[in-house]
Amino acid sequence: MSRILIYGNSGSGKTYLSNLIGNKVGVPPISLDNLFWLPGGYNHKRSEENLSSLVESIKNKQEWVVEGVFGSLVEQFLSQATLLIYLDLPWVVCYKNLLSRGSESSKQLEPAHAEINFEKLLVWAEDYYSRDTKNSCSYHRSLFESAQCKKVIIKDRSSFDVFIENQCVVMGG
Repeated sequence: MSRILIYGNSGSGKTYLSNLIGNKVGVPPISLDNLFWLPGGYNHKRSEENLSSLVESIKNKQEWVVEGVFGSLVEQFLSQATLLIYLDLPWVVCYKNLLSRGSESSKQLEPAHAEINFEKLLVWAEDYYSRDTKNSCSYHRSLFESAQCKKVIIKDRSSFDVFIENQCVVMGG
């Protein structure tokens, strides 16, 4: 049984790593962005009731790979996780990754807002290291410190492939 929870700042590589792990364990990764936001963009949040229902339906499954930045959602999965992976990469790396990824305008129903949303994301992601919310570096670190399951902290992208190679037996690959 693999219940793997990956979290960190925007641009830290959560989606990339969750895809690598998902392929290894044979479980499609779940993005907390896709749970939190309604389809078609990043302007409309799901209702609390709908979001809670989605989280409950996923976290009680035998296997999952979940990734995201939303600390309040990460917190809800934490008690069921068998492996916690915190991506604690420096801003310069996250920024470069966000620029490489781009605005993801193809995923948005309102392409005219894609660039504006991307600029807002860059500002929000840079603020990760100084803000005081559940979507912050300080809160993410506190989640990591308090977690009771197996946990790993990754501080650079070069460690992703090494981690996958070394953990394949643990993760069922």
